[in-house]
Amino acid sequence: MNIFKTRLFGLALTGLILAGCSQTGTYETADLMNEQAEAGKAGFKMTPFGPSDANANIESCGSACINDTTADQFATTATTPTERWGGPNSDKDSKTLSVKVWNTLTTIEYRFVLTTTANQAGNLQYFDEAIQDWVNAGALVSGVEKVVSRPLPTGWEKCQLITEQWRQTGGGSPAALGDVSYALVGICTTTTLSSSVSDPVCEDEKVT
Repeated sequence: MNIFKTRLFGLALTGLILAGCSQTGTYETADLMNEQAEAGKAGFKMTPFGPSDANANIESCGSACINDTTADQFATTATTPTERWGGPNSDKDSKTLSVKVWNTLTTIEYRFVLTTTANQAGNLQYFDEAIQDWVNAGALVSGVEKVVSRPLPTGWEKCQLITEQWRQTGGGSPAALGDVSYALVGICTTTTLSSSVSDPVCEDEKVT
């Protein structure tokens, strides 16, 4: 009789444990479904350094570094949509403006190239936030690289986002690059340690 009661008690205890595990599993499944639904919602996703669709080297700015010889190793590029105009179908001429941008130890570098079928290449312009107007940055020649170099802000840090608006004017509608953004790559540094201890050190003696 005692053996029967012991076995009955064991079966009841096993049933309770299994029920508890099943209930826990139900909650875990529900939580997972909620998380998946939340992740599936439409919205703007951010990276640790800025918007994921920014025209910037977001992926490399935190893990890479530059020195005197790095040059454009971490450059990013952007190109305008093709502008067309002229002729009976408004497609006689066309143009695009592209840019490559990167930073050195002291400057942010822009390299612009205009590709156009028109005789008039026009001017390169940037938007000056201080005066809220477009400013000429020099003439463009089709197929010839236009160099623009600007000093970096004082106290700049790696992954700091630099954004400027650029466009080409002359011959049809402006070829607008819009906001050109670049996440600055930090400077490579080397840390060295030196000791001021000149006397012999015993085996168990602490040295700071």
